[in-house]
Amino acid sequence: KTAIILILIILLSSFFRLYKLEKYLHFYNDEADHARIAKEIITEGHFVLIGPSAISKEGHFGYLGPVYYYIMSAVYFVGSYKPISGAMFTVFLFLISIYFCYRVGKLYLSENAGIFSAFIFAFAYLSVYNSRWAWNPHLLPLVVLIILYSFYYLFRGKTKYFYPLVICAALAGQLHSTGFLIYPALVFLF
Repeated sequence: KTAIILILIILLSSFFRLYKLEKYLHFYNDEADHARIAKEIITEGHFVLIGPSAISKEGHFGYLGPVYYYIMSAVYFVGSYKPISGAMFTVFLFLISIYFCYRVGKLYLSENAGIFSAFIFAFAYLSVYNSRWAWNPHLLPLVVLIILYSFYYLFRGKTKYFYPLVICAALAGQLHSTGFLIYPALVFLF
């Protein structure tokens, strides 16, 4: 019964995320610049060592790591460098995030909490809106959920979950400056 409910949530959520996706595609400023850099990695062999600019209210803060550009270069290569391919990839990651919302909610609280959190994440306006365009912070929900999922099992002695936790923690800091907030929590918990 739970599996059917979860599948229905994901299917209905995918409709909201994919409906008229190309018509309302957000592809300006950062997104276009990231796509250009990702394309240059493949077409011109222009490998980058710094990622997107991190900006605070006070101005320029520094740079993130380049992993987002490399992820998106593969996505745009497979999608023939069309802007819609980045949006489709982001939708796909958000749909996986719905599943991980369920898993994390179930692990930490209960099965009902897992279904409820998956439902909220699936249909929350900002979740649907943000999943419809490719931007580096939009990969964070899945990364953070995998960290929480891995930590649950790692804390219970299953050491194989150390690797996804470390990989996702490294990704978090390269995707957006708010990803660095996970580090103090991990240090405290270890």
